[in-house]
Amino acid sequence: MVFVKDKETVTMKNDLVLPAPQTDSPFTLMQALETRRTTRKWSGEAVSEQDLSNLLWAACGITKEKKGNTKSKRTAPSACNAQEIRVHVLLESGVYRYEEEDHSLVRITAQDIREYTGRQKLMKSAPVGLVYVADLSRMNGPMFRNEEAQRFCAWSIPASSARTCICIALRQISRPPFSRSSPGTILDA
Repeated sequence: MVFVKDKETVTMKNDLVLPAPQTDSPFTLMQALETRRTTRKWSGEAVSEQDLSNLLWAACGITKEKKGNTKSKRTAPSACNAQEIRVHVLLESGVYRYEEEDHSLVRITAQDIREYTGRQKLMKSAPVGLVYVADLSRMNGPMFRNEEAQRFCAWSIPASSARTCICIALRQISRPPFSRSSPGTILDA
């Protein structure tokens, strides 16, 4: 998923603590759904830190802090609250992993791999791309066997992605259609 909005630039060199997400919106959910449109062009301007913060929090941000032995709660559901979905942000300056516990980005590499996120050439010029990853190591316990865990991830990733799409519509950010690529292509990059 890639998106852009004409606002101030996000320039990241290393790690970044994101601003708090904005949980209010001038649009209702129904208005956002009614006006949502797919766009295959963008200005090339980077996404603001605030918009990036909002999108990542919508994908899998913390809505209730952990207490004692109880895990935190997130914006997106997961089987047995496994919280296996990780979101990676692809920018020209590199790849960053969203750390939901402290609402920050940690730089993984300085390599620009946006061109590997889809089969469309325009993905390379997208200011930002999101990659949703199911981290099966987070799915421990007797409920999760390898094949079963993968089946649970089949609905966890769309749940996170749908929340991001709703946020995109509410914030009036343009996005082209979702593109898929083989995991090996991105992992090899």
